[in-house]
Amino acid sequence: MSKATIVIICSAGTGYRRAGEVFQQGRNEFPVDHFTEAQLEQLRNDRRTELLEGETAADSEAQGAVDAQRLAELVAHIGTLDTEDKSLWKEDGSPKASAYPKGTTAEARDAAWDVFIADLDKA
Repeated sequence: MSKATIVIICSAGTGYRRAGEVFQQGRNEFPVDHFTEAQLEQLRNDRRTELLEGETAADSEAQGAVDAQRLAELVAHIGTLDTEDKSLWKEDGSPKASAYPKGTTAEARDAAWDVFIADLDKA
């Protein structure tokens, strides 16, 4: 039986700090008792972190959490898109679903776009 964990998906780059922790981009696992309630609330309210609480590691894997390698691949893919090709972009400036590789989930697209924008903000 798998030990219960809190899985935190971090869409910010590796080294992002919140609630007293340094996160890797993508999936981060912690024991259920690792964070205080105040820290959990801080993570819940942060748009760059998504909490999957009260699940086993196997449960969250099955749900398709975006791992760091896949996230990095999608962020790199966004960087290769032709900014002049209007068929690839939505009115809000983000890539259309059809601009991503076939089979990319909405969760993965959103996470990759968040990281891409965060990286632009750093530059």
